[in-house]
This record gives sequence, structure tokens and C-alpha cells, in this order.
Amino acid sequence: MNLIPVLCDVFDIADRLKEIDEGYRLFYNNAKKRFEVHGRAGLEVVVPYRELDARTLSHARKTRIENRERLLLEIEKANAQAEREAAKKIIEAHCAHEDKLCR
Repeated sequence: MNLIPVLCDVFDIADRLKEIDEGYRLFYNNAKKRFEVHGRAGLEVVVPYRELDARTLSHARKTRIENRERLLLEIEKANAQAEREAAKKIIEAHCAHEDKLCR
């Protein structure tokens, strides 16, 4: 069996997830070596940390469907910033190359 139910843990994350959504259940996916939060409709959240702690609860809250607009905006801002930084590096590299040619 790949999904192992996590019924108790040191920081009571499995129980505390139910405060966020009563339908949440915590599993360890043995095949993928990760923790997963499942809801009534199936997989809801992949826990991006190797251990269970308060970050797991924060991540579960942050990724809830009602927060999707804010999350999409955060992603768009991060992508735009990454594009600006990449363009700046390309311009700097081009200018450095041009300077060498002009000497």
C-alpha cells in the first residue's frame, strides 16, 4: 500500500489539519516519499517539507481554493520579477561583450 495514514504525530499536525478543513486526512505516500493531505475529493495538498511541523499547517491554509486569486497574483508577480532579472543579466552580458569588442 502506497498511502499510509498518519493518525498521530509529534506536533499533532494530523489533528490540527482538521481545524482547517474537517475533511482533511494526512497520509505518507511511500512510493513518492512525501506527506500528502487528502480531502473529500482526493489529493488536496502535497506537503513540500520532509517533516511535519507548523509550516505544513501554513501551507495547507495558504493553498486552499478560496485563496486561489491571491496565489495566482503572487505567482504572476514572482514570474515578472524573474523575467526582469533574467533580462537584466542578458543586457549586462551583452554590454560587457560589446565593451570587449570596442577595446
